[in-house]
Amino acid sequence: MHLLATLVRPAHQLAQRLEQRGAEVGQPVFHARRVGREHLAVEQPFALQGGCIGGGVDMVTACDMRYCTANAFFCVKEIAIGITADVGTLQRLPRLIPDGLARELSYTGRNLAAEEARSSGLVNQVFADQAAMLDGVMAIAKTIAGHSPLAMTGTKEMLNYGRNHSITDGLNYVATWNAGMLAGEDLPEAMKAARERRAANYAGLQMPAL
Repeated sequence: MHLLATLVRPAHQLAQRLEQRGAEVGQPVFHARRVGREHLAVEQPFALQGGCIGGGVDMVTACDMRYCTANAFFCVKEIAIGITADVGTLQRLPRLIPDGLARELSYTGRNLAAEEARSSGLVNQVFADQAAMLDGVMAIAKTIAGHSPLAMTGTKEMLNYGRNHSITDGLNYVATWNAGMLAGEDLPEAMKAARERRAANYAGLQMPAL
């Protein structure tokens, strides 16, 4: 599979849990300091249990999808310790939730509870507990990982590109992208698999060094 599910835990458990879950799905693992980059070719669902504070918000806002447990909360803590958040929260958060709410959270440093995070669009789904969340997010990850790596990379690239460009620019870009991508092996394999009523067997992507 070509997809990494990122799991946020208390700081002393984070690296260990990432290694464990990465091994379970047969994935290379990106450590916490490397996660939260929109331009990674892998899709990044983020699963959160408990508090996401300060730099954690920088990380989750850069991921593709966010999920959390009912006891989770988000806090732009930097304002409370006399600094300006500087690793992406102030640039990304207003793109994910209403601008006024992003400003309130950034100015006050208050906690954003799980259900408010869901209703405002910051997270896709709230789960009752950690076990339910891990099962749900890993199921989503496995579904995504079953699709063509080239198609997934192109889809993510177009969604990211479209945030800062016009629709016309985006259509021109995807036309150029597909001119190259459709010469690859994934489309013929997908069509062959559909005819044979089996799961497609896609070649993996060559991941750049981080």
